Parts: sequence; C-alpha cells; structure tokens
Amino acid sequence: MIAVRLFFYGAALILVGAVPAFCSLGSVISSFKVADNRFVDAYSVGRDATYVYYITKDRPTPGYRLTYRYPGGGGGRSLWIYGFPASHGDADRSVLGFGYIADIYQEGSGPQTVTDFDIRTGSAVASWAPLSSMQGYAYNPARRIRYVGISNYVYRYNMRGSLLSSFGAPIGISGLAAPQEFAGKPGEYIIVTRGNYWYAFTGQGVEVARVLFPWEFSGISTSACGPGYPPAYGNTLWCLATVKLADVYVCQLYLGNATAVAPASVGRIKALYR
Repeated sequence: MIAVRLFFYGAALILVGAVPAFCSLGSVISSFKVADNRFVDAYSVGRDATYVYYITKDRPTPGYRLTYRYPGGGGGRSLWIYGFPASHGDADRSVLGFGYIADIYQEGSGPQTVTDFDIRTGSAVASWAPLSSMQGYAYNPARRIRYVGISNYVYRYNMRGSLLSSFGAPIGISGLAAPQEFAGKPGEYIIVTRGNYWYAFTGQGVEVARVLFPWEFSGISTSACGPGYPPAYGNTLWCLATVKLADVYVCQLYLGNATAVAPASVGRIKALYR
C-alpha cells in the first residue's frame, strides 16, 4: 500500500485530475531490472525524450558503463563512460540538450562536479562545480534552472551559475528531480528522494506532497523526471530502487499528470513481480 500525504498549497489542495481509475500518486507504472548489487552495481538514472539512461559498474571490472534503453526496457546499447578511477552520482538532463546527460562526477580524490557526457562516445565535454560536495542534481529546461543538493539543503542556480535561492529539506537528500508539472499543474517543482520516501517541493521550498514508496523496495536513490511511458501519463519520475537489498530496478512513478483519456488506452500498471 502506498501512503500519500497531501499538503495545502496556497488556498487549494493539490489533487490529481483526469487520472485513470487504477492509478494514484506514486504508483509504480513500470519497472525493469538493471543490476543485482552482487555482480553489477547501479549508480544513476536519467531520461530524455527517447531513452532511459543508467550508469552501472561490473564487478570486478574497472570503469563504468552508460546504458540507454527504450523506456519499456527494450533495445538500447552500452558504452564505456569517461574517466577512471572515478565515481558517478545523481544524473539528470544536460543543459547542452539532446545527445548529452549530466551527473555528479568525481575523478579520484578530486572535487565533485556536475559533468556533461556525450551519450554517443561517453566522453566528458563540460563541467560545473557550484559546490565542493553534492548528493543530488536536477535540471528544469523549461525554467532553465539547475538544482544541486547537499545534506539537508537544495540550491537553485540560473544558467550563468548564479545562486538564486536555497531551502531546507529536513529529510536529507539522496537524489533530486525536476518535473515541469506536478499533479497536473505546470510550474517549478523539485522532487527530493530519501530512503523509502519522495517529497515534492515548490521552487520556494514549500512541501506539497510526501509519498511512501512501495514496501517491496528497501530504498529509492537517484532520480530524474521526463516523459512518461506510455506518453499519456505525462511527466513521470524515473528512479533507481533496490528490492530485497539486492536487485536494482529502474522504476517509473506516477506524478498525477495523465491526460484525460480512457484507462484502456493508457495501459495498466505493471506488477514488479510476474
């Protein structure tokens, strides 16, 4: 059972409109396995208009792989990603647009940077270092705002790298995502993932939703927002989640942005276990 708490935003309660009858805020729409935490580790996930991206590392092979697959889990390919020894963290869309992905990258014992990678070659092409240490990164292309998170704070930056504002997220941060709408309402929103919960905030730092992840998972980590699959779900949350402390799945979560279509044309929520 998914526990959902909704908060008042202004004078109106944020409710989900035009939602298929079987779908509620935070529902797992789809999922596919990407790692097992025994032989393959998974570190971050991203989404663009075509693919879902995730970064993995095979044990004991050094180096990291960037894999892109179609949102249903099929197709795609993998390639070695730049840099070793290195570490990769929360990924999201790149400010460079299609053909690139960015994540929190650290080479050796050097500083952490938000680094843009070319998805065709795996090469690093640009970097940005707003803070010396970061735990979450997200980018909203519609608002042209970048977000980074560390400890209990989210920081908002414009495209010139100037700090716009910050707000406290007392639950702590394991990943950030930036939907362009939430519960069917366009605007600036930031989703913070932490443990078995994810939280939605406005750009001003007002918490508008708090959702418990399904009990089958032991934790939700890195996340990104992007087009839903099927598209009628609207903007959705894509994240990495661990099952039974071992297998790692890419999961797509419902954010209440479905268009007004008949449920039969939207599809059914896929069960994690078949």
